Amino acid sequence: LDRVPWAGCGPAAADCLAPGGVLVVKDIQQAAANAPADPADPFAAFQMGPMRLVPVFASSLHKRDAVTFFFQVYDLQVDGTGKANGSVRLKLAKESGELLQALPETPIQTAVFSTALGPVALAAFAPGRYLVQIEATDKLAQKTTSAQTAFEILP
Repeated sequence: LDRVPWAGCGPAAADCLAPGGVLVVKDIQQAAANAPADPADPFAAFQMGPMRLVPVFASSLHKRDAVTFFFQVYDLQVDGTGKANGSVRLKLAKESGELLQALPETPIQTAVFSTALGPVALAAFAPGRYLVQIEATDKLAQKTTSAQTAFEILP
């Protein structure tokens, strides 16, 4: 458990495989099953199997927007049966640190885990700067790591 990738990353998904945060996604599109990613597609690096993630590269969003928070956790230790024992938790806070929401822990039983939360309508949030944080724990390795990304909501 040494990486929580996908933080407000650049155009190549492979560049995001370092401690970072959560990818803020504008849309998740279905691609044809077993179809290779089209290298001419600007989001080809964000295709994962039949899912194509359309990231938000700007950190400023508007109240009319809806976003999805996507993250992956890699390298959890597995036991003799090949099962991991970990958990992840997503938190949303104001930039000042005021916690707005903390989701319950989600158990992980595989060495690699990914999930998306959303779409989250931003209309209910006041304009301002926010942080979304992922906290991942590998209970077998007794390690916890966290990563975050910031975004701003404009009127």
